[in-house]
Amino acid sequence: LPDSTVEKEGQATAKALEKERTSHIFVLSEEGKQFTSVELAQAVAKIDRKLVFVIGGPFGLAPEAKACANTLWSLSKLTLTHEMARLLLCEQLFRAISINNGSGYHNP
Repeated sequence: LPDSTVEKEGQATAKALEKERTSHIFVLSEEGKQFTSVELAQAVAKIDRKLVFVIGGPFGLAPEAKACANTLWSLSKLTLTHEMARLLLCEQLFRAISINNGSGYHNP
């Protein structure tokens, strides 16, 4: 979604997620749960439906967007740009899949 105000982004995000109600929605938020890579791999392995990931804009996420989450997930206690969060999310999902497939990418 295009950058906008937190309120407009929240409404647009909640509306976009209405069609994803059968999916497992991860909303990335600073107050979310922090996972180790192995814990994330275990959590993802238990989910048997489509995964949807929501990253907020530069000013964060509105409460209505966070309310759509099945899982609130914090990548870090640090504040990250949403572009950097997207990169870290992709790497951690690749790592989780690699862990679950037994590849040598992740060294415990």
